[in-house]
Amino acid sequence: MTGSILIGETSKNAREIYRFQLTEYQGHRLFDLRIYAKNKNGEYVATPKGISIQADRIELVGELILQGKKLLPLEN
Repeated sequence: MTGSILIGETSKNAREIYRFQLTEYQGHRLFDLRIYAKNKNGEYVATPKGISIQADRIELVGELILQGKKLLPLEN
């Protein structure tokens, strides 16, 4: 894989978004969840805030997220 593949993004607040991508680093395929913030030109740029998860761990991490979601109180 060359470059990154954008999976999607969602707003965090008025200035920031969460961006989900598939990337590659030193030959390792990664799932990257990173916060992007608007710069002075109004363009979103990557921040150091985020995590990269090895591709072979994505399914387990997804299951753990869903388990955590079940523990959250329901919002109206």
